[in-house]
Amino acid sequence: MLDSALFQAERVTVEDVLEFRKRYRDDIPGFAVDVLGVELDENQTQIAQAVHDGKRVAVVSGRGIGKTWVEGVLALWYMLMFPGAEVRMLANTDAQSKTVLWRPMLRLLNGSACRDWFATPSTEEVHVKGDPNGPGIVRVVWSAHSVENVSGVHSPRLLYIMDEASKLPSELIDNILGGLSEADNRVLLCGNGTRSSGYFYNACQEGSGWNVLHIDSRSSRFTSKEAIDDLIHTYGLESDTVRINVLGLFPRMGGSSIVPDAQIMAAMRREPAPTHGSAVVCGMDVGGGGDPTVWVVRDGLRIVAIEQDVSAGANEDALVRLTASVCERYRVARILVDSTGLGHFLPSRLTTAMPGVEVVGRNFGESSPDDAYANMRAWAFFRAREWFGLGVSIGDRPTLREELLAIEYRTNTSGKLALAPKDNVRAVLGRSPNEADALALSCAYPGDLSTLGVPLVRTAAQRSAPVDLTPFETWDD
Repeated sequence: MLDSALFQAERVTVEDVLEFRKRYRDDIPGFAVDVLGVELDENQTQIAQAVHDGKRVAVVSGRGIGKTWVEGVLALWYMLMFPGAEVRMLANTDAQSKTVLWRPMLRLLNGSACRDWFATPSTEEVHVKGDPNGPGIVRVVWSAHSVENVSGVHSPRLLYIMDEASKLPSELIDNILGGLSEADNRVLLCGNGTRSSGYFYNACQEGSGWNVLHIDSRSSRFTSKEAIDDLIHTYGLESDTVRINVLGLFPRMGGSSIVPDAQIMAAMRREPAPTHGSAVVCGMDVGGGGDPTVWVVRDGLRIVAIEQDVSAGANEDALVRLTASVCERYRVARILVDSTGLGHFLPSRLTTAMPGVEVVGRNFGESSPDDAYANMRAWAFFRAREWFGLGVSIGDRPTLREELLAIEYRTNTSGKLALAPKDNVRAVLGRSPNEADALALSCAYPGDLSTLGVPLVRTAAQRSAPVDLTPFETWDD
C-alpha cells in the first residue's frame, strides 16, 4: 500500500501520481485490493486482464459472477491509470445502467482510498476535483430517438463498457465502434447469452476478431451452488435455460426474435400515424403470482397506452373494475383477454359489465386459427409481427422492446412456427413478458390490424352504450 498521504488531494504531487500509475497500471487485482478494498476472484481477474491486454473483449457469462463489480473496478482503474482517459458506460436501458452499472461503481469509488480526488459525482458523470470539463467516467443515456448521439466520440484514451450486450441494438454498437479510431480505444461487451443473433452473438463467434470469454457460473465464488444445482435438475444441463443462466453459452434453439429489432427501433422513433377512423382495441394479459396485469391499448397503427396493476392480484372483482375503467377512458371497442388460469371467468364477467365493448377470450394454449402455427400464442405473436410491418408507432417503450427481443421463434418438428417456451423467456428476462403478451392479445383477431378487422357481432345499441360501472360503486379502493 502506498503512503496514505498520496490519497489526500491537497498533498498529491506529480511524482506521487506517476508512482501510483507505475505501481498499478499493470496490476488491476492489486489496484482493486489496495485502492478500492475489494478482491477479484479468478473470473473477474481474467476479465480485467483481457481488458488490460486487448482492445475488444466480449464476455458471455452465466448469472451472478460479479461482472458488474469488475466493470466498476475497470472503469476506475482505466480513468486513473492513463492521462486524459475517459470511460463511457451504458446498458440496454436507462434504469439498467443506473442500477446495475453506475451505483456499484459509485459504491466502489465512495469506499476507495482515492475518493478525496474526485468531485461529488452526479447521476451521469464522475470527474477529478478542479476539472469538471475534463475526462472522467460518463454514464451514457440513450434511447431509440438518440442512437446517433452516442457516436462520434474521439479520444486517445477511451474505454467503453457495455452491459447487457445481448439486448443492445446492433445499430447502437456499430455507431460506437465507428468512432473508435485511436490507438488505445478499448471496448468491453458483457452479458448473458440471451439471443442467438445480433451484434453480441456475432462478436462471440470464432473469427470475429474479439477476445471472447465464456464464464460458467459454477466457477464463481459468488454464486449459490445449491440454486444452480436446482436449476440444472429442473431443466437439464443442455437446456437453453441452463446454457444462458449457468454455462455462459448462447441458446441452441437458433430462433430469431419475433419482431426484428430494426422494426422495433423504427416504431419507437416514428411519429404517431393518423387514425383515419380506426377503432380502439385493447389486449389484456392477466397477472398472478406477483406478475402485474397489463393492458395494451391500440388505436390503429399506434399504441395509445400501456397500463398495469399489481394491487388487484387475483381479486376478480377488482380486475373487472379496473378493466372497465381502462375501456371507458380510452373508448375501447374490443378487448381481447387472456382467458387461461386466473382469467378463465373474466370474459363473461367483462361482457356483463361492459355491454358497449366486444369481449373476446383467448387461450394461448389452444389450437391456432391458422394451421401454420403451433398454437394460439404463436399465431397471436405473428399477428403482432405483422402489425409492426405496417409501419406503426409505439412511443419510447424500452420494456416492450426488451420483451419482444426475448421472444424467439423457430420451426418445430411438425413444420409449424412455434415460440420459445415461456420458461426460457422468463429465464432471459427475469420476469414474465406481460407487455408483449398483452400486445399480442390485442392483435389476436383476423382481418385488418389497422382497424377492428371484422364486423362486430354487437348491435348498434350495444356499440353506443356507455361502459357500466355501477357494479363497482361499492368496491373498496
